[in-house]
Amino acid sequence: SQIQTQSAFAQANIALKEAVFVDLSIRNDWDSRLPSPHSYLYPSAGISAIVSDLVDLPSALSFLKLNLNYAEVGNGGAYGLLKSVYGYGQGAGNGFLQISSVLPLPGLKPEIVKNLEFGFEARTLRNRLGLTATYYKSNSINQLLRVNLPVATGFSSQYINAGNIQNSGFEFVLSGTPVKNSQITWDVNFNLAFNRSKVVALS
Repeated sequence: SQIQTQSAFAQANIALKEAVFVDLSIRNDWDSRLPSPHSYLYPSAGISAIVSDLVDLPSALSFLKLNLNYAEVGNGGAYGLLKSVYGYGQGAGNGFLQISSVLPLPGLKPEIVKNLEFGFEARTLRNRLGLTATYYKSNSINQLLRVNLPVATGFSSQYINAGNIQNSGFEFVLSGTPVKNSQITWDVNFNLAFNRSKVVALS
């Protein structure tokens, strides 16, 4: 069994005033495991801005950064799902060929994961106290699920593209420097996270 994947990738990075940063990328894969034209595309984009370098903020706020990111990643699936696969078994004479017990899936789709994330980073007290907060959401669609089939079909199971599984939540990081002098620096960090998983769709 052989699998072939060919890819084309493009990326652009833009910086404005050394305070606003834009990252763009796009990728296209041609995967032999998928039906013709064997192609799927997934982009990503991100923007971040150091607000404290762009505008005058209250003196109590030493640093403020905002960011927003979106990305997709893909997977071509598993080998041998488009057509019936035959395996060789030893036996009398020259042996025999045996068909796979998995029913083919001619309309196989690539598995795609879509990620969205945004948040901020802020520091005060001359950068000695900071807070980073992030919200994220990830959706996995067209997942490959294996289901059992009746014996009368001649196959034991089949893969299907189904589902939309969503993970979302918040992450917080509180950082501080209680002690800082010429002899010692003491940094502390506290992490807090909330995550929620749910099935948005099954078909």
